[in-house]
Amino acid sequence: AVGKDIATAKSRAYDAVGKIHYNGMHYRKDIADRALKRP
Repeated sequence: AVGKDIATAKSRAYDAVGKIHYNGMHYRKDIADRALKRP
């Protein structure tokens, strides 16, 4: 996903993955966490 900043891109990524559903689905829940913690 893309956005004006990392937080926006992260939000868009989770919005998109929330629209995908199938049995056994799993996805990473730490998308962009490291980048957001950087000073």
